[in-house]
Amino acid sequence: MLLDEIMNHCKDNSAIGIDDKYIKHDSNQTLRKTTQGWYFQVLWRDGTTSWEPLKNLRVSNPVEVAE
Repeated sequence: MLLDEIMNHCKDNSAIGIDDKYIKHDSNQTLRKTTQGWYFQVLWRDGTTSWEPLKNLRVSNPVEVAE
């Protein structure tokens, strides 16, 4: 299906919290890159809406997700 618009977003309890956003390696810190627990409400071109995981949308519609 073709994406028309991203209408809303939400996260659930499995999303990484602000306190856990960094991974420590010895004296270095790196940002944890994950999309776990994030969802977007999508309006499809046929007029229907659905909640889709960010991991699916970032691959199929990277420009729309970035905006």
